[in-house]
Amino acid sequence: MKTKNKIAIISNSHLGKDVRLYYKIAKSLSIDNDIRIFTPRTDTDLESNPSFQNCSENSKKLILRKIYAETLLFNPSYVICVEPLTIMVGIALKKKINCKIGYDNHEFYTEGFAERFSLLKYPALIFYTFLEKFLIGKLDFAFAVNHYLKKKFIKKNIPVNIIPNYPILNNAEDNINSEKIYDFVYVGGIHPEKGIEVLIKAISLFKKRDVTALIVGQ
Repeated sequence: MKTKNKIAIISNSHLGKDVRLYYKIAKSLSIDNDIRIFTPRTDTDLESNPSFQNCSENSKKLILRKIYAETLLFNPSYVICVEPLTIMVGIALKKKINCKIGYDNHEFYTEGFAERFSLLKYPALIFYTFLEKFLIGKLDFAFAVNHYLKKKFIKKNIPVNIIPNYPILNNAEDNINSEKIYDFVYVGGIHPEKGIEVLIKAISLFKKRDVTALIVGQ
């Protein structure tokens, strides 16, 4: 009987049953592998597959240490990092147990990070972009949500696959025959860290006067 690989998915902010992490990635990989999601925003459940490990602490720095310690006990063959900061945890794990590390790049993290700063937005963007490029160079593989984010990994010769958030319609029969209400719909965190300012500016670039957008979230 084939031995299943242990794969850890580590995040310092996402929900354990985040739609992308759990339903698109973890559930798919769990068919042939043992998957465990490590995050401060979940209930611990070590019996299921995918399984969950709560890594809550009082600060983000301590959360990263907790994620490292708990993931080390799991002893995975592969680690999928979800944020740039968790790549540092992945690098430490790779040195310790010689696992392969990957990165699920499904957000424009550098732009979102920079939006937290007002007067120092552009210096922050430059700093975080440099940090992300350095960390990406340590990866063994990556996933990207679209071809725009895929380019950065190709430049570093890192194997990368696109995993879109939603199905891509391939032909006319796939289209839903209903009247369009909105041109753009965004569902997620409405917060500068999620790049909401970039989204609004992008929508405003359209010259069509009757462009409508629906933005839903906390």
